[in-house]
Amino acid sequence: MINFKDCTGSGKKYNFILVGTTEACGWVCYLVAGYNEEVNKVEIFDIKSQYGVTQWFARFYPNEKGESFIEILCGDHGFESNVREFYKFNKANRMYELIDVVETPCE
Repeated sequence: MINFKDCTGSGKKYNFILVGTTEACGWVCYLVAGYNEEVNKVEIFDIKSQYGVTQWFARFYPNEKGESFIEILCGDHGFESNVREFYKFNKANRMYELIDVVETPCE
């Protein structure tokens, strides 16, 4: 079943999230799609990160403001710091883009 919601900050519940693979480490991959009213089509939204552009992305679950926060805690996958990535939907190019990365050393 598809649950429609606003994932882009448009104020309209035209979007939905598909659940993909679950990696051995427990990270779940998601894909965000929705209806584009202007072209009358369903579209899949790209996600532009520091690793490139993709459509399936682990732990990527945007809120109704079109924002997604991904946090990797100290020790997770051997990380020696706490990493918090902030993504925001760009309405002009219809994709999510990495806005900021905050890295804090583990104590």
